[in-house]
Amino acid sequence: MFSRSSHFTISGGTFNSIARYISTLAHPSDCRRIPLGDIDLQREIYVKDGSRIVYPCRRKQGLRRVYSARVHESPSNFTAVVYEGEDAEKTWNEDVARYTSIRHPNVLQIFATAQTGNIHATIFHGDIIPFKHFIELYRQFPLLTVYIYASIITEFKAVENYFVSTFGCSLYDLQAMLLTRRSTGRLCTDILASEASAYIYDAQPMLSDFEEIPSMINDSTQQSKIPESLSLTHYHEICHWYLGRSRFDWLPTRQAVNFGAILRWPLDQSLENATEIASLPSSTDFDFDMRWSWLGCTIQNISYTMANGWIRISSKNALNKAETQAFSLNWQYENVWLTQANHIFAQGGITSNLHEYAVLDSVRFWLKIDPSRINPPQGYLFLCPAQHFHRGDPCHSFAWPECPAYWSLDPLGMDRLDEPSAAALGFPNLKFSTATWWRSWDGSVYTGLRQFHEGKGFDAESEEVALHLGQPLYELSAGDLDDEYVYVEVEHLGK
Repeated sequence: MFSRSSHFTISGGTFNSIARYISTLAHPSDCRRIPLGDIDLQREIYVKDGSRIVYPCRRKQGLRRVYSARVHESPSNFTAVVYEGEDAEKTWNEDVARYTSIRHPNVLQIFATAQTGNIHATIFHGDIIPFKHFIELYRQFPLLTVYIYASIITEFKAVENYFVSTFGCSLYDLQAMLLTRRSTGRLCTDILASEASAYIYDAQPMLSDFEEIPSMINDSTQQSKIPESLSLTHYHEICHWYLGRSRFDWLPTRQAVNFGAILRWPLDQSLENATEIASLPSSTDFDFDMRWSWLGCTIQNISYTMANGWIRISSKNALNKAETQAFSLNWQYENVWLTQANHIFAQGGITSNLHEYAVLDSVRFWLKIDPSRINPPQGYLFLCPAQHFHRGDPCHSFAWPECPAYWSLDPLGMDRLDEPSAAALGFPNLKFSTATWWRSWDGSVYTGLRQFHEGKGFDAESEEVALHLGQPLYELSAGDLDDEYVYVEVEHLGK
């Protein structure tokens, strides 16, 4: 009930707000105290100081070191946070008070504190490890890797809901660090890290039972149960968002790009030299998110849409609001490739270097307005309708249209200014570029997909999974797979 309050006094302690969210008090009297000598530090987990960044700490001065630890006469494993340096005692007291006020199974829980001289320590239950380090321990087990992600996503949503409902803030607001308990594989968060170490996309909970996580971690024979625990959709989503490798490259403005194309794109080569191995049929009914966006403001607030679909922006707004305009394209079939990748590989006789095969995620057509040295007269910038980027054949091919934008003194846009005329009047040049984002996966991910699909009763080298999910089917590209993939060129911009 005090989530919005700060700097007030209540009998028993003085409260302040932690990052405006979580209230604190002076060192709590009900917190166990142990001698510093009872703590046996085992190994350092993470640290950050003012000059080097390894893992986060709230203070620029002083250190907040985190260790795995043992405590005298206790058989359990613990985590110790040791504070040293400037403001160490003040920071330690604040952190202890904050953690004492929170009790949740997915948040670090205090066991005891210790203090000697200028060394202060807090002991937490469990032996924790940063999640990104924990997941690396199981990369050789692709099914288990996905299962661990599913459990972390589910628990993350639970603790996120707890913070939102209790304190009115999210784990993103707190920049919490995602940790994992070594013994159980369960999520544990450090809300005082002050720098997010991992990002969980806005996915829905995927598991209802966590009791089998420890047995699956410790006994690889138990992993055969994983296909029973996860849906096809959840498995593909995790592979797409968490196990994929994102790749980026620019395309020449005269080149079109095809959504749904699968390219062989070696890491040491440019996108222009990539080879298409498969694509979705031209008849595929795509649902694209097609729109212009203006960086720095909402385009609807500064524009007017003409009857013919062209967008008009006054030159004053076009020059004052931002220098860059983007037409963005995303599509609904991100996971289609994963449902039938092993089928295409089998059909094409592809057995190695699977990490070189990439699928297009999104494309952004950038329009940059160069700074003008001359004050132009009152005029207008006209942007073409979004549909003009669609080449039509194939239906999932997009490129800059012949005339994507132009300047005009006419509010109706009937009299277009060519580039020399616009420049002579003081209008800045319009420059065009195309940015593409792709995603690829290591061979282990495709191995996991094969195991998961077979565990669900499908033939992994067939189209059964895609047909079951009602997805469009990939086709091998015509010609030799070793032929260079050539993008279709479009007419010169601005003609």
